[in-house]
Amino acid sequence: MPDNVLVILRPDPDRMAARGLVLRAGTEDVARSRTATLVPADPPRLDLDSRAGRRSAVLAARSIACPGGGSGAFVSQILFRRVGVRDAVAGRVHEIRGEPVARTIADGEAAIGFQQVSEIGDVPGWIATASRHRDAAARLVRYLTTPPAQEAIAASGLGRVRP
Repeated sequence: MPDNVLVILRPDPDRMAARGLVLRAGTEDVARSRTATLVPADPPRLDLDSRAGRRSAVLAARSIACPGGGSGAFVSQILFRRVGVRDAVAGRVHEIRGEPVARTIADGEAAIGFQQVSEIGDVPGWIATASRHRDAAARLVRYLTTPPAQEAIAASGLGRVRP
């Protein structure tokens, strides 16, 4: 039985193995994390459905938010390099620590943001840009914050977002 197990993002285990801190033989990928593109509820008309559209949106953004730490480093260093925008946006990328990037976008502190879907957190009102039924999704979000829905949510063992 191992004494320690690390669950961390690549390339950290590779760097740690190179320094002799972890065993390469014990390294396994256990999950993939999808990255979400976050924009305000009423953004200017953006094409976020294509790689070229997301690239243009990033290049045009006045401020770009990414989480602090490993997942943000992946976005600002690796992902932005892959799409050819890293140098062009370097001065506009801001690391957000202590709260979901979605909150920063909702508060108007950045024009676009990127965060792993699993880390978006408890920020109400987010609707996938690929949704074919945005109006219905918005109605569902509004309903889920009503007192009756919040009572049912609390009864299921989850926490309320509204008293």
